[in-house]
Amino acid sequence: MARPDVLPILSGKNGCMGMNGYVTRENAAYMWQRKLLLAVLCFAACSFVGHWLEISVSTVLWAITGTGFDAKVTDNVTQPYMIYGAAALVCLFALRPLYLRHRLHPVGLYFLCVSAAAALELVGHQILVMRFGHNPYWDYSDSPLNFAGAICLGNTVGFGIIATGFIMIVCPAIERWSDRQPLDGLRRTAMQAAGMFVLGFVAPLAVMVGYLAFCVLATLCLGRVQTGRLPGAVGLGWRSRARRINGGRAAARRVMGGHTGGGDGIDRRLLHLSWKRSSGEPAA
Repeated sequence: MARPDVLPILSGKNGCMGMNGYVTRENAAYMWQRKLLLAVLCFAACSFVGHWLEISVSTVLWAITGTGFDAKVTDNVTQPYMIYGAAALVCLFALRPLYLRHRLHPVGLYFLCVSAAAALELVGHQILVMRFGHNPYWDYSDSPLNFAGAICLGNTVGFGIIATGFIMIVCPAIERWSDRQPLDGLRRTAMQAAGMFVLGFVAPLAVMVGYLAFCVLATLCLGRVQTGRLPGAVGLGWRSRARRINGGRAAARRVMGGHTGGGDGIDRRLLHLSWKRSSGEPAA
């Protein structure tokens, strides 16, 4: 019978157990905290990136064909479009685990992404209509093969291609980046992204550029302090912790045979647990 203070960790790829099959509830809470912070960061960042990508695509189509430009997307270039942030979360936390667990062919993944994109646009359209009485962000009534102006075949096919590329190329990069971040660094980045997200609705472009520059400068300076590359007692105090973190990374690589990145999910859990022990974060 399993101990009441431990939880099994199942791999998202093959269902095998790691760390002798169990992990403490404290470490499970640590993993969920990392997932929540990553979700906040991806939602905020992709809300901006999706809006800017839509502006770019509309501009290119207008330059090539003379049509297809939607003036609504340029009304406020700093405003995040939450539909793209929600789509990123669906891809990262729902579709990618399905893709890995069932080892889907890219064609099968594409049709799955097309279905998810259509469903997400329908739900988002309905929520906006219930809130504002109409959809102020998109209307496909003039597009061929549309349904209630909420979705159309051309855009759904395009969104499926983008989502497939996001899952197969961008998501592994996000996972590798997040695996290299300590918890405090991931928390700081998520808070900065959340602040940027809020400013996008109320602040002009100049304020957002200044805020972004401040965040980048503060992160760079703090990184140099933590690694001991700035003179003074603070830098020297952080040097030993940086060495412990690096030692934990090396130990995790040895445990996993040199593999530290994405894949079935269990490798990331092993890596995080090893980092916690080496960097002084709570562990069982």
